[in-house]
Amino acid sequence: MRNYSTIKPGDPYSAATLDQYLRRLNGTGYFASAQAAIDADPAKADDATVKLALIEAPTKTFESGIGYSTDTEFRINASYRNVDITDARCSSTPTRASKRWSRADRYVSSNHRDLMAGSIRCC
Repeated sequence: MRNYSTIKPGDPYSAATLDQYLRRLNGTGYFASAQAAIDADPAKADDATVKLALIEAPTKTFESGIGYSTDTEFRINASYRNVDITDARCSSTPTRASKRWSRADRYVSSNHRDLMAGSIRCC
């Protein structure tokens, strides 16, 4: 979690910086929810420790959908996400893969990306 923070001990409090930190944590896919708060007691103003409340997200998720719109007509999509960095089968690269087909496009589009830049792909 510290890797995603730009807040250093002794920095003045900034709501924008704290909000950016929370967005980074939520964007990792590791957490279903991330909330932060500081102690608002004026007597502790010199020691505004950031307290995090985190809810761990499922490590593997599958989503699918079928729809219709006037622009693309029928469409089908599916996506799979694996953020399990302790997976024993590989060297643990969080990944997201998705496929989409729409009748108007007349082709299948695929997307696969590593969620951690510079990491090693699973075998």
